[in-house]
Formats: sequence, structure tokens, C-alpha cells
Amino acid sequence: MKEIAYIITILLIPSFLSGQGLINNAAYIQTVNKGTIKISGGGILSQGNSTISNSGKIFLDKDWIQTGISASYTGSGWLIFENGISQKLYSDNPLSISKLRTVNSDKLQINNELTITDSLDLTNNGSLQLGIYNLILSPAAVLINYDKNNYIITNSSGYLQAETGSSPLVFPIGNSSYNPLTLINNGTTDNFRVNVEDRVWTGGTGGTIITTDIVNRTWHISEEITGGSVADLTVQWDSNEETAGFDRNNSAISHHDSTDWEHSMIYTNALNIGINTWTQSRLAQSSFSPFAVEDVSFTAVENLSGMPQTEMHLMPNPTNDVILLRFENCKQTSVMIFVFDMNGQLIFQTETDISSGSAVELPESRKLIAGTYLVKAVFSDNMMNSFFVKKT
Repeated sequence: MKEIAYIITILLIPSFLSGQGLINNAAYIQTVNKGTIKISGGGILSQGNSTISNSGKIFLDKDWIQTGISASYTGSGWLIFENGISQKLYSDNPLSISKLRTVNSDKLQINNELTITDSLDLTNNGSLQLGIYNLILSPAAVLINYDKNNYIITNSSGYLQAETGSSPLVFPIGNSSYNPLTLINNGTTDNFRVNVEDRVWTGGTGGTIITTDIVNRTWHISEEITGGSVADLTVQWDSNEETAGFDRNNSAISHHDSTDWEHSMIYTNALNIGINTWTQSRLAQSSFSPFAVEDVSFTAVENLSGMPQTEMHLMPNPTNDVILLRFENCKQTSVMIFVFDMNGQLIFQTETDISSGSAVELPESRKLIAGTYLVKAVFSDNMMNSFFVKKT
């Protein structure tokens, strides 16, 4: 009873309750020990030189709005959003909160950069939507109670940042659906920044949207300090996020290096971890930017010359004998041709001159054992990949 009386006393002046909640005009409000403030049907507007020091619990049914450069929120207590509607956490300045919990069965939207220093608890379908703002987890902070219904919504350029070392760390992110990323950094511990986009571009972050042979998601990953990280990454998706023709039994994570999509040399079965839910992994990654999941048939051409995109056709495919490469929409030029097996081992290479409509025979392919092979054609101004199957 003593705690409740103490709280009521400090709320009287100059703070007051309106029909929309608690308005704090330059007062000092404090919850201590197990003290609780519950704003039923309303939120909190903190303005001017207001200070709210929370060592207990503050429950809100509506928004938290903190205006003015001098308004502040401090303390080690819980700030809890608990309604069945979308709520907002707004501050004129970047905000630091020790413990934040969403129990609102919808989402909490942030309107400035937010740092969590202790705990972020996503409960009861309570997701947190970033928009253009970033969510930063301090090294000691934990993110708990996330799943396919409770996650960090990266619906724009805002990212989730967390310190990543040699222990697996889940970034529970998604946009229209849950597409988490798990990182293990076997290099120098660093802060990683991630978000996910519901599309894949030919240029990684722009160009033309790719509509076949991929999972329709791009995971954007970056380091705070470039260099030193060696990361294993695992991404997750659902079957309904796969585009036409995608073959998850021959899939891999591809990385865009700001010039082109770097294709994996090894394509494997995606791992089924639940009903219609799959993962794929990529190991020992030391550079970071966009990542996407492709299948063995995916061909990305990054044309740097401004000319019509060169086309490469492999015939016949599958083949029992020799494979023939036919090129279209290309000027007379030299091309390096590499053939790899699915373990990434270079089987043979050759250099030849081509022009539009010309065909290149690869006699070495006659000696290949049965299996799937990657053909990489490298020009002076672009590069392309394709695959063929050799039968017995």
C-alpha cells in the first residue's frame, strides 16, 4: 500500500490524466521496486523537461509519445505495450530502454532509433516494426519469445543490430512473413546489421525484380566494422515464398558482391525444419551485402556494357555426349569458359573467340561422368553461369 500511495503522490502535479492517458508536463515521475503504473485505455505523452524513471512496470494501452529534446526516460523497469491494436513508441530523440515488452497481439511501431540495454520480449503476437529506423541490441541485451508470429518487421531500410560472436545468434526478422537469419561469427566479434526484403533484384539492391528460380527474399547483412568476420549464415523461408521453377533440392545461398551475384559451387537439398518451412546455409562468409537463395538453374547476368544482354544456351541438355554452348546478342569478343563439378572443383577451362550466333563445342564434356556441372562464361564486361546434366 505504501508503494501505491507514493506513486499517486508524485503523479498529481504537474502531470494529469486525460481521456487519452497520462500527460506529463515537465514533471518527474518515478516507479520504484514493484511499483506499477497502468494506463487503461490510454497512453503517455511526456513533453518539455519531463523525466520518467521506471524501476517497476508501466503498462500502456495506446502510444508512448516523448517530445522535446529534454524529455527523458530512464530506469531498469519494464515498459509494456498491451492492447489489441497497433501502437507507437515515439521520441524526438533516439531512445534507450532497459526492458521492453509487446503484448499487443498486433505490432509496435518505432519512430526513432531504439536501443535495448537488457531485454526485448515479443509476446502474444507482439511484433516490432522498424520502418526507416534501427533497433540496436546492446551486447548484454537479449531478445526473447520470438517466433513466426512475434518478430522484428523490417518493412523498409531499418535494421536490427546485435553483437555476434562464435555462438549461434538468431535475428528474428521478417517483412510480410517470418524469415529469420542465424549467424555464427568465427572471426572477430562484431555488430551485425540485418534486414530482409520481400523481393530479389538483379543488381542486389536495384535493377529488375527476379521472378524465377529463387526464394523471393533478400537478406541484407552488413558489419559495423568491415573486415575480420568469418560467418556461417542460415536463412529460413516458407514454401509459398518460392518463385516459379525453384528447386529446393538443388539450392544454395548466393551473394551479391555489388557487381554480380556470386553463385555457389555446391548446390544441396534445403533442410526441412517444419511444415512447409525450409532453411539453407552458407559457410565461412567474409564479405557482406545482399544474400538470396537460388537453385541450380538460376542464371544472373550483370551487363556492364549497356548492350543487350548476352544469352548463353547449353545444348543438348541433358546430354549423353558433348555439350554445345551457343551465344546470342554478343559482339565479337573473347570468352573464358570454366566447367566445375558440384563440389566446386574446376574440371577444365578453355578460352575462345565468339560472336553472336556462334557455337562453342566442349569436347572435354564427352569424358565427364554422370552428374550436374556448372559452366561459367567470363567476358571483359560481364559474366554468366548455367548448368548442364551429363547422363551415362
